Amino acid sequence: MIAGDLTTLANAKSWLAVSTTNDDALLSRLITASSQYIQSWLNRTFAVASQTEVRNGTGTQTMMFGDYPVVSVQSVVVNGTNVPASSDGISAGYVFDAKTIYLIGYVFPMGMQNVKITYTHGYQRTAEASSIPSAPVYAVPVSSLQFPWASDVGIAFAAGGSLAKVSGTPSASQYSISQVSGDWTYTFAAADAGKAIAITYAYTPQEIEQACIEIVSLRYRERSRIGENSKSIGGETVSYTVKDFPDSVKTILNNYRRVISVY
Repeated sequence: MIAGDLTTLANAKSWLAVSTTNDDALLSRLITASSQYIQSWLNRTFAVASQTEVRNGTGTQTMMFGDYPVVSVQSVVVNGTNVPASSDGISAGYVFDAKTIYLIGYVFPMGMQNVKITYTHGYQRTAEASSIPSAPVYAVPVSSLQFPWASDVGIAFAAGGSLAKVSGTPSASQYSISQVSGDWTYTFAAADAGKAIAITYAYTPQEIEQACIEIVSLRYRERSRIGENSKSIGGETVSYTVKDFPDSVKTILNNYRRVISVY
């Protein structure tokens, strides 16, 4: 699994009932290609990411974000003036939900490119409870998490204080992420064994993961009949699906598609 993939090799193989490793490289390539295709068709991505939008003021107190769901807002600048976050949803400033930002005591005045918003968006699971194993190996596979893991956002001790991400062998209060038997895994130091932690990570909505798996499965099975619409077998004609993806998958994807730009 690489960054941007919408499912894992293990989950795709489970759906396909494939138990051998003979086609692992092929399936991994199909997962990456299908994931990119889905996100291109939807005109959006699912990974947690930060972005800055420069927008035209509309003269109103509300504005839709370009991407969603929004996790946090870093800054709002209107006509060169910083608008603070409202401390209680009543006092002057901004508040927001997953798709929209609202101003209290301010407006987005009419103008060209006079609004600048910096925010973080994506599907994020915040502070999911877990624990570091008390005996070797001190590792937590992402497959044990509640939602389909997409990328790491950070880890903190349940008792307070954050852990630092490192690329090598972790020491106390550190962790690393690597692939173990095809599954991404968090690895910790023996010094932190048994401690309760809170893992924050980006995830893929389960129905989007299933849509990706079904597209991968379709491409995997149809490679033996490329270009064929039907085939005569024993006097009977068998017809094949020749669409970009099945109607059931399209129904799911349409719920997430960004059709009209908000800029």
